Amino acid sequence: ALLLLVAATIIFLNTYAYRSGMHRQLVDVQLPLLSSDILSRLDKTIMEPSRGLELAAKNPLLQDWVRKGEPNEGYLDQIYGILESIVDTYNTMGTTFASQHTRQYTDLQNGKRDYSYVISDKDTWFSNFRDGKQPVGITVYVNDPKWGTKAFVNRRVDVDGAYAGLISITIDLKDFVKEFSGMTIGKQGRTFIVDAEGIMRLTADTSQLNKALSALFPAYLDQWSKVAHADSFSFPY
Repeated sequence: ALLLLVAATIIFLNTYAYRSGMHRQLVDVQLPLLSSDILSRLDKTIMEPSRGLELAAKNPLLQDWVRKGEPNEGYLDQIYGILESIVDTYNTMGTTFASQHTRQYTDLQNGKRDYSYVISDKDTWFSNFRDGKQPVGITVYVNDPKWGTKAFVNRRVDVDGAYAGLISITIDLKDFVKEFSGMTIGKQGRTFIVDAEGIMRLTADTSQLNKALSALFPAYLDQWSKVAHADSFSFPY
């Protein structure tokens, strides 16, 4: 009986030490490494092009063109040159300048110039972005019936303190989402991205997109304020 008790105690102690060591390895090593890798890829895929739009929005040629009323003659080829530079630098699918003044789309998609589209009242996303007064807006679609798997990044363009329109880029996310879906710890691990409101924005399970994290995983309901406001936070459930 004593031998069994000692054996049981040894097994218990060893199991506890093993679990404790695994927890430290998971929290202190594996999760930070995985998070760092994901953030690095996310930065290169989406955030780096987003930062590049800030330079484009302040381009002196673009600003001067807007001040002069956005004339086509003598300027349009140069404006398309700015858009083509964005595509070449950041490997985006396309880029667009949407004008508040003329409502005109100066569009470049898949290497083709298109100057035929004019913004209408149906384009509520344009007015919503303008009125939101945020410098940057990012919308991600995954397996969407209309848009597929893409990110649209809009950057506000102000000229002399007034809203002049926006520059938008289109980023193909198929490869990124495929990589992201496989970046987990163990077979049962999950990796996903939520926004500041706790809404699921990127995950391998497309049925969970645009839903509240707390509704999908109730354990997050009581922990969300800590998760949202800490650089790093872990909890068991």
